[in-house]
Amino acid sequence: MIAIYPDQEIVERRASVSDNLLNSPTARRLGRITRRVILGPVLSIPVERGIDALTNKVAGPGIWYGTQRELDRAKFALPGHLQLRTLYVMHPKDSSRYFPAATFHRMVFEHKFAEAIRLLTALGAAHILVEHEQGWSSDTVGKVHTPVPEIDATVDLAAKKSAAAKSKIMFEAFLDGSDSTTVPNDLVWFPDEPMWQVIADGRMKGAMNKFILELRYSDDFGVNADLIAKVEGTKVCVGGKFTSHVETIWKIHADFNMVRPKEA
Repeated sequence: MIAIYPDQEIVERRASVSDNLLNSPTARRLGRITRRVILGPVLSIPVERGIDALTNKVAGPGIWYGTQRELDRAKFALPGHLQLRTLYVMHPKDSSRYFPAATFHRMVFEHKFAEAIRLLTALGAAHILVEHEQGWSSDTVGKVHTPVPEIDATVDLAAKKSAAAKSKIMFEAFLDGSDSTTVPNDLVWFPDEPMWQVIADGRMKGAMNKFILELRYSDDFGVNADLIAKVEGTKVCVGGKFTSHVETIWKIHADFNMVRPKEA
C-alpha cells in the first residue's frame, strides 16, 4: 500500500511510522519471549491474548509514504489523476499497478474482465456475450473500457432494455472474427487462470469454436472493512466511499469461426 504526499509533508508522515515500531512483528515476538520468561508458559498465555487483541486494534497498516518524484522513479501505474494523501493498494497480479482503496475491488474486477475480452478477441472471437450470474452488475461496475477492435470505446454494461426487464445480458459484441489466434503476452491474470489456458490452447489448435468462460471474482485480497478502519486511524484518505468486495460471477459466451487445426 502506498500514499503520496507533498514534499513539505513527507518528513512528518514518515516520522509517524516510527510511532508504530512497537507493533512490528519483531518487537511483538521479543515481548512474547520476555513475558514467558517472567510469567511462565501458562500464566503468559491469557496476557498475550489480551495484548494481541489490543495491538490488532491500534496497529496501523503497513503503508509506504512517498513523493511524486519517488512515484515517477518507481514507475508505478495509477489510474487517472493522482490523489494526494490517499491510500493506493497494489494490484493482486501486477506489482507496478495501484488502485485507490475505495474503488479497489471494482477496478480490479474491471481489469480482469477487460483482460478476458482481450484474450477472446486475440483468439479471433466472432461473437461475445456477457451474462450476469451473481454479484456485481451494471449498477456497481457501470462502464468498462473494453479494447475490442471493432468497438474501440467505452462499453456500457447496462442490461439490455429489449426482451425482459430481468435480462441478465450486459454486453454483446458481433465481430468479424479471425483465423489468426494469439495470446497477448502482457496478460497478468492468464498465468493463474487454468480454464483460460485450456480455452486458449483449444482454440489455437482449432478444436474449440464455442464455449462459456466463467469470470469469477471471489477473493478480497485483504482489502476489507477491517483494513479501511485501520487506515482511517492514520488520517489517510481511501479515495471516496469504500466499495466492499462482493463475490461475482459473470459468464462470457464466445463463438468463433471454424479454423483448421494447426499442424504440429
